[in-house]
Amino acid sequence: MEEKFIFCKLFFEVYKDLTSFVNKNKRLVIDDINLLEDALKNYLINVAGISIVFRYKEYYREIKKYFENIINNSVYENNNIINNIKDYGEDYNHKIHSNYYTNLFIEAMKKIYSDDDPIGTTISNLGNSFIISRMARKNEEAMPATYIEDINEFEKILNNFIRSILLSNTFFKKTFDNLEFSEAVSYTFSWVIKNASCNDLLNVGKFFVKYTNFINDDTFDAFAHPQEIGGGILNSKLFLMRKRSTVAYETPYYLAYMLVDENNQKMELPNIRLGIEKKDNEKIAHIIAIQSSQADNDINKEENVIKEITKSIPRSSKFRFSNPTHMVSLILTIGLLKSLNINKIEIIDYLPLRYQRLIYEKRKSEEELTSYQTRLTNQNIFTYMRMLENSKGIKILNYPEMDQCLKLELSDDICFVTNGQPNEFLQNLFDLGYNAGLNSLQKSSYGK
Repeated sequence: MEEKFIFCKLFFEVYKDLTSFVNKNKRLVIDDINLLEDALKNYLINVAGISIVFRYKEYYREIKKYFENIINNSVYENNNIINNIKDYGEDYNHKIHSNYYTNLFIEAMKKIYSDDDPIGTTISNLGNSFIISRMARKNEEAMPATYIEDINEFEKILNNFIRSILLSNTFFKKTFDNLEFSEAVSYTFSWVIKNASCNDLLNVGKFFVKYTNFINDDTFDAFAHPQEIGGGILNSKLFLMRKRSTVAYETPYYLAYMLVDENNQKMELPNIRLGIEKKDNEKIAHIIAIQSSQADNDINKEENVIKEITKSIPRSSKFRFSNPTHMVSLILTIGLLKSLNINKIEIIDYLPLRYQRLIYEKRKSEEELTSYQTRLTNQNIFTYMRMLENSKGIKILNYPEMDQCLKLELSDDICFVTNGQPNEFLQNLFDLGYNAGLNSLQKSSYGK
């Protein structure tokens, strides 16, 4: 085979590999190999851009993936393969470009996967199912692929997602005030998808349905403004507010707790970034992160509060973590969720696309960022495990090793103990959160 027929050669290699397993009876009919080479070039240009033709040595694996699409989707028994290449290419482009939001989503994914080099992203499909992926290069960690089960159904899901944002009270809407519409849509997709776990990417349609639930959720509307939910904790009054996030953060809303003492010294406790999904008439809380507040806390008050919290939370040789205030916000939230009859909690421990963004932005080595990510992941999960060490009535449904997330279920008799004895401080935190939820329900019922 001459070098000038490089694409024919690659195509035949793919054909041979595939037909040796599943397509033994399929037969290629080629009238003119020059025409086949031209047809393959034109197909690549149409689906991946002209650069891939000139850089074929660098991207031969991506080219072979695109050639798999032709073979898997074409019915070419006793037909001319050149005609089938043209027909498939037109059908492929029609499916993508006739779906406005899906097309913008795919373009956004290309940039995420390939760091603004779309050639490095491949799109495989079989019928209406599409898989977006990046081929891992040497010394580069592989990224999980994104699966669209049905492109037509996915378009409806994305349409509902964008419509929900435009009708919502979230800060996500501001993106559409500042950018041209298609640019705002792409920008929103590129940030929101970074909150997907590896499991979410296996069916990205379900992920956007879940995230649309986050957008539309009204569970914490009673806390849209600061509410005092208790006094006497750490010599301060405790306030709770549901705040709105910009699209660059993990969830549309988050819970913020603040301590204010008699001298008006303030300390904002770590934020709980979570979303509520409604599934089969049951609400599920997805806690994406517990993040130390960026508020300008009074330094003296913060030091005193941390000292008091450290005294009241038992030490653990198994689950150490650097900031005990994370556990305070978590237990308050557990109480709040329980009172609102939200008994199932899912904790995501790893967001692969956010991790990849760190590689591009920080320009550090894979080894450095793997260490950094491992530390964050362990610290997050250890916070939960340390809480569970000192509680009864919170059941672990599965560990991250099983399903890439920690799943918890809240019983009706939760209590907090240390070495078998009641832990008054931790129990008080749970009760404060629980009573705050009950009060919000009473206000809501009264308002109706």
